[in-house]
Parts: sequence; structure tokens; C-alpha cells
Amino acid sequence: PESPPMAQARVNLPLTAHIPEEYISHLPARLEIYQRLARADSPEQVDEIGDEMRDRFGPMPEPVADLLYVSRVRVLADRADLMSVAWADTNIVLRLSHPVGGARPALEKALGPLVRVGNNQLQLSHRRGNRPWQDQLVLTLQRLLRFMTRLQAEGQEEEQGLAAAAGND
Repeated sequence: PESPPMAQARVNLPLTAHIPEEYISHLPARLEIYQRLARADSPEQVDEIGDEMRDRFGPMPEPVADLLYVSRVRVLADRADLMSVAWADTNIVLRLSHPVGGARPALEKALGPLVRVGNNQLQLSHRRGNRPWQDQLVLTLQRLLRFMTRLQAEGQEEEQGLAAAAGND
């Protein structure tokens, strides 16, 4: 039996992310690409779909590039166990599935000065910084993933240490 699909993070950014009919006129082909992007679970899969689209249909119009960007953000947000990524007045709000708790100081340090860390959300300023907000958002998601991976690895090492200590009693 197949495992149930992971809940997907909602992504709401001010981009016109879609495949124009002028770019792919064949409706079944357009729908198939939307479905593949929805099923993608790695940035590499999103890139492969983008490469295939360029090969089959030519240079991408901006809405298609935006669609690939939003798909990449969704994949990274899913991997980081986020509930949503949403545009707000001065920030991009990343809503967390689990509270930060005691990891807050370390997370603030890992994410850098443009990100405010709350207990249930992160706020990335889209009006500050020397990179376009799109690049800054991807960088923040990548840093969050690295932080979470490091935290999980440390937790596993601690569990193994406790198990080994228990075995020596």
C-alpha cells in the first residue's frame, strides 16, 4: 500500500505563477506538468521538469519561471515541515508546524539578521538585504533545513549515547 501523501505547505507569494496557454496550448500536456510539479518532492525534480519544458516548448515566459520558483519553495517548505509561506506587508511569514521552544537562540543565529524568530513562525523581511527577496527566501529555507538536519543528527547521537550508557549498566 502507498503511504499517504505528505501535507503540502501552502505558498502564497505575489507572483503570477502559471503556464500560459500561449506557451503550452495542449491542455493535457499543461495539466500533466502541473500534476508533476505538485508531486515533485525535491528541488532537483523541479529543475528537471523545468529543463524538460525548455527542451519541449522553448524559452519560458515569466509566469512559468514563477511557477517553477513557487514549486521549489513549496518543496523546500515541505522538507522543512512548514505549514505555509505567505507574503505580508513587510515580511514573508513562514508558519512552523511545531513550536521552536528552546532552539530559538540557535535558530536566530543560523538564519541571520533578516529573520525574526517567533515560537510558531519566522518572519523574513522582504524590504531589507542586498539580495532580491526570492533569493533571500530560498536561502532562508535552505538554512532552516540545514539547521533542522543538524538538530536531528545531534538528537540521534544523544539517543545512541543514552542507549549505550544504559547498556553498560
